[in-house]
Amino acid sequence: MKEIYKIGEEYVEARIIEGLSDLLLALALWKEGYTTNSAGKAFSAVKALLSAFVVTRTNWLTWLRTTRRRSGLKRRHT
Repeated sequence: MKEIYKIGEEYVEARIIEGLSDLLLALALWKEGYTTNSAGKAFSAVKALLSAFVVTRTNWLTWLRTTRRRSGLKRRHT
């Protein structure tokens, strides 16, 4: 797999800070009764934290993908 670009620790740190600040804002909005805005901020927080996780676990995710292909494991469709 060819590496297009390298993402540094600064990116991961920025996504974690973004995720945590969005989560705190979502909780504050929820307490004030702004449920729609709170849900949007909570989604943004999860997205930012998931982005940081994926970037730090790229090798593991690639290994998992190739292992599933080799072993013939298929995803269940319900």
